[in-house]
Amino acid sequence: MKLYEWIRDTIKTTPGLTQKGLAEAVGMNPATVNRMLYGRRHIRAEEVPLIENYLGAKYGMPAEHDGDVAQIQDSGFTAQSAPTVPQNLIPVYHGATGEGDIVDWVERHPMQKSCKDAYAFYVVSGAYEPRYYSGELVYIHPGKPPAMAQDCLVRRADGTESLYRYMGQSVQEVMLSNLQNGAAVTFPHTEIRALSAVVGRG
Repeated sequence: MKLYEWIRDTIKTTPGLTQKGLAEAVGMNPATVNRMLYGRRHIRAEEVPLIENYLGAKYGMPAEHDGDVAQIQDSGFTAQSAPTVPQNLIPVYHGATGEGDIVDWVERHPMQKSCKDAYAFYVVSGAYEPRYYSGELVYIHPGKPPAMAQDCLVRRADGTESLYRYMGQSVQEVMLSNLQNGAAVTFPHTEIRALSAVVGRG
């Protein structure tokens, strides 16, 4: 069993383990973890101990790979085993969390051209109307901070993720605007894990 398959199966069969939990344990974007679990992203050797620590188990090297250090270094990723995905495509998820099963692949937005962790998601509720409607596609650049008055995805310390309009920040807090009613929203910096710019819609 490849390393990424073992990680994925361990999460699926062990109560209390989740992709989101793994992402937090290794300091990764949830979308990156999802790609890793399906062989689309290399697992670095230094990440293996962190992953094993979260899973509470050690990866057993398959017999046919005994002595093959590359099995760990390359994380079971081979040209033969990994799905071939064109570089111009990014994963699409169901909802804003950027994790779970990939439901579609779309061409990356021009603003995502150099972003390796770029993804998009389908809006699945009316929580953002009239700005975004259910079924609409939203493109996220995880590494790009939002500009003033730009829409952004806010990931909070408790794991929740929601869309807001960025309205600036002070030393103590981040200032946002609710997309549905325009109400002012503020969060202390300690409650914000990440601010990612919305770079397109479709």
